[in-house]
Amino acid sequence: MTSWQFTTRAEDAWKLMLMDCAKAQKSIDIEQFIFQDDAVGRRFIEVILQKAKVGVKVRLLLDAARCYAFSNSQSAIDLKRVGVYIQYFNPVNPWRVKHLSWWPFRDHRKLLIVDSEIVHIGGVGINAEFWGWRDTNVRIIGPIVKDTELVFNRAWKNAIHDKFHRFKKPGASVEEFQILTNAPHIRQRFIYRALVSAIRRARETVYLTTPYFVPDIKLFRAIRHASRRGVDVRIILPERSDHRYIDVAAGSYFSLAMKKGVRFFKYRHGIIHSKTAIVDSSWSTVGSMNLDSQGLFWCHEGNIVSTNADFARELTEHFFVDLKNSIELQRREWEARSTGQKLLELATWPLHKFF
Repeated sequence: MTSWQFTTRAEDAWKLMLMDCAKAQKSIDIEQFIFQDDAVGRRFIEVILQKAKVGVKVRLLLDAARCYAFSNSQSAIDLKRVGVYIQYFNPVNPWRVKHLSWWPFRDHRKLLIVDSEIVHIGGVGINAEFWGWRDTNVRIIGPIVKDTELVFNRAWKNAIHDKFHRFKKPGASVEEFQILTNAPHIRQRFIYRALVSAIRRARETVYLTTPYFVPDIKLFRAIRHASRRGVDVRIILPERSDHRYIDVAAGSYFSLAMKKGVRFFKYRHGIIHSKTAIVDSSWSTVGSMNLDSQGLFWCHEGNIVSTNADFARELTEHFFVDLKNSIELQRREWEARSTGQKLLELATWPLHKFF
């Protein structure tokens, strides 16, 4: 039996995560793209220090690039002194010349596993800059926790041996919940393949929420074809994300998609950082994967994929609340944008695979 609890603001996700960490009896495993030694990070550090001192096993698996400041902080030293295990994925330094081509490959996953019984997964980093952001995280109890722990353990082992995450193809599952991963290898993009396949099978609705929209040709074609055959395709994006150049690149897709009936909505109440998809009210996913090249092809990602109708229904309810806080992009108005803006968008096309 699987149970879950969604949070839709970063600060609410932190509160729930901290509560579970404070109750930990055996273990705390954290995998994070961003872990900062700031006002939010120190709240986690304080709880981790307390639990480690009473014998709880704590492991932190952090991306070396985005957690570089933390790795050089006094807090990292204090955590190691009380027995916290810390590993950094893919260190970036000039002495690793043989890994130079690997430097862009980052661990973008956001996982928390407590006592092998509870898993948190979504898009929220441990960073005070996320305060007030609209983001989706989910706390799950059920068989999926063991599967997620296996994913974490494999990533931990690979980080120790300075190797990339290698995952076997998920087998056919009768469970309503799966943990799927993405990795920068053509045979390791399981979330991406599942999403494209779901959109291709869609008959009624496709609802996507993403902070960044720079899809590859295959995903973009699946979205357009779904809309062309009568599927209600709606995509929510932030009015302005935290990366302006990606916003410009996203704009280069709008006219092509709207010609096929795809509808875009701009969220107007701050940054929306959720990464969710709901297809036909029966298939859904939430996790760390953005719909840009970094998420689809360059980074290691982790998502929950579910065929549970109630899970999809709750995500759909969130989607329609976000629609009320968004404004629809009108094709006529969009095509009337300035020539300068169009030229900027055109200039991003050769770089889409890097965004």
